[in-house]
Amino acid sequence: MAVHPLKSLLSLADSGVWGEEDNANGMSVLRSTNFRADGHISFENLAFRSIEPAKRKQKVLAVGDILLEKSGGGPKQPVGRVCLFGGDDRPHAFGNFLARLRPKSELVEPEYLFYRLWQFHAIGLTTSYQKQTSGIRNLETKRYLELPIDVPDLMEQRRVVDLLSRAENIVRLRREAETRAKEIIPALFVDMFGDPGKLANGEDARLVPLSSLVRDGDGINYGVVQPGTETEGGIPLVRVGDLRDGLVDHRDLKRIDPAIEADYKRSRLRGDEILVSCVGSIGTIALADPSVGGFNIARAVARIPLSGSADRHYVAAYLETGHVQRYFAGEARTVSQPTLNIKQLGETLVPLPDLVRQRRFAALGKRLLELCRREKLAVRGAESAFQSLLSRVFGINGQ
Repeated sequence: MAVHPLKSLLSLADSGVWGEEDNANGMSVLRSTNFRADGHISFENLAFRSIEPAKRKQKVLAVGDILLEKSGGGPKQPVGRVCLFGGDDRPHAFGNFLARLRPKSELVEPEYLFYRLWQFHAIGLTTSYQKQTSGIRNLETKRYLELPIDVPDLMEQRRVVDLLSRAENIVRLRREAETRAKEIIPALFVDMFGDPGKLANGEDARLVPLSSLVRDGDGINYGVVQPGTETEGGIPLVRVGDLRDGLVDHRDLKRIDPAIEADYKRSRLRGDEILVSCVGSIGTIALADPSVGGFNIARAVARIPLSGSADRHYVAAYLETGHVQRYFAGEARTVSQPTLNIKQLGETLVPLPDLVRQRRFAALGKRLLELCRREKLAVRGAESAFQSLLSRVFGINGQ
């Protein structure tokens, strides 16, 4: 099998453009935020920029172009992601944090090269091709273009693309099933209790402030203000990023010094609270469970310990409705980043239908939450299998 430097397989390798915002007459400019997890383009949240006519023609994307993220990223997200442009009924350019790689179709199938470069990034190889400057990561593009690419004949490339496309389709279907599963609980809420906005206006339910539902001797509160550095064997700390899919994700929990945590006994979790993100990305809701008993929370997370006067699955579902999320957004104060304070959270009005109906919803909600967990595990399994297949096709080390 022949091995070629990446640049020899390309008819074009250039950087993108930018310009002044122009939503009326500007051209769509794709950014790394338009990269989907599956390596394809999302056409939501497009940016429209004023670009001179000559540049418009030069920078318009063609089907089969590969977009390479060459600047941006962060500590946990190195640059080097790739995305395959499959076309659209509108012309699109690409931003200056991206590079365009246009394969020579007589030498390499665009999809084959895309999967090959995706594998390079997935195994972390591109980490050594980047450097940190001025708070952002930059890919050393000149070095990247020297990447050795093994290129079988076109027939073999098409066989590989067909195999990987079918595997990728399984991942896509799993993700779609997970998304549909997540939508069932909000739909169940509306079916059982009606429109959340009408409920909040007092139709068929009494309204009470959230703070009145808290158990005696406790209160809604934030967590640890200055957690310090990571401490091996320390107390797990739940941060905003750990609130995922309605639960606390244990995979990336920070551990803090027990001496620091001891000053925040008031926010220590029992495992039966509702958790709400209150700084930055506000309004993310999660249910604590016994697995997090004894953990603590960060300053950006609020803990709501309910009494038995309301079912927490019902209350959590209500807090996730668009009606309440809009209230949170309207009440948030922005200093360095959006912040929802405890007073505003406690003043959130909650409609209380009778407890029997709440508990009926909770029973169904628990089963649906378990369904969501299973679907999430299925997605992870499909993604893992796809990565394993990539490794088998291209080699474990990408070489």
